[in-house]
Amino acid sequence: MKTHILLSILITASITTAAKKTVLLKLNYAAKQNWTYALDYKSECLFSGVGPATSKKTAITCDITGELSVEKDKILTRIANFNVNSDLYDSSVISSLTEKVSSANYALNLIDGSPVVENNIDLSDGAPEWNIYMQLARLIPDMPQQPVKKGYTWDRNVSLPLQSPYGKIQCEIYRLFKVEKISSKKDSVEISWQFKYSSSEKFDSTRITRYVPVAGSGSGNAVIDVTNGFIIKASMEFQTPVAKINKARINWTEKAVLEYKEK
Repeated sequence: MKTHILLSILITASITTAAKKTVLLKLNYAAKQNWTYALDYKSECLFSGVGPATSKKTAITCDITGELSVEKDKILTRIANFNVNSDLYDSSVISSLTEKVSSANYALNLIDGSPVVENNIDLSDGAPEWNIYMQLARLIPDMPQQPVKKGYTWDRNVSLPLQSPYGKIQCEIYRLFKVEKISSKKDSVEISWQFKYSSSEKFDSTRITRYVPVAGSGSGNAVIDVTNGFIIKASMEFQTPVAKINKARINWTEKAVLEYKEK
């Protein structure tokens, strides 16, 4: 009898301890009127196969400011302090991109307080390589519906009609998330993910240096403030499949870091 009682106590304690280690991951950008993030982006286009390999790099920094709409169903977004340094583009292209991005109005839809980026992606303006919606789509993770513990995984798979310079492209987006760490106070959670963008559509590969890449794979990482429901910091790395133009081979890689800025 004593053995059964002791075993019951141990099982109950084990279940209670496991429950205490779970956290509900939820973003709530409707809880605050104004948001500001710093974005640091870097890309490299490596040309090889004909003569010595050459590398063309681009670095972009900016602040992303967001204001909650009156209806609290979206974040109205602007880009400030936009700065570009690039080996790929001349000063006129950089100036045009800076003016276009800095003067544009963007919006992130909110569903239960969580930003939804995918249905906003529109790359049809042909802005060289960089688009704010595409960057945020790869930096903002999707949250699971149930409480999670360390090691928990979940995935998201969606097929979207992507507006691009090549016309409307059906883009398959797959993401696999994992809880890497839960803080001792359970006030922050670190997650990682793998993602892939693919399309069966065929397009002219010679345009790869002119527009935002629409296919490739990468990885991401984010720290979530689960008490207040926002992303503290997120980062991602992305690489396109090798493109071949005549005898040349082109490798395109991107890295970006999004970090919350206190007012």
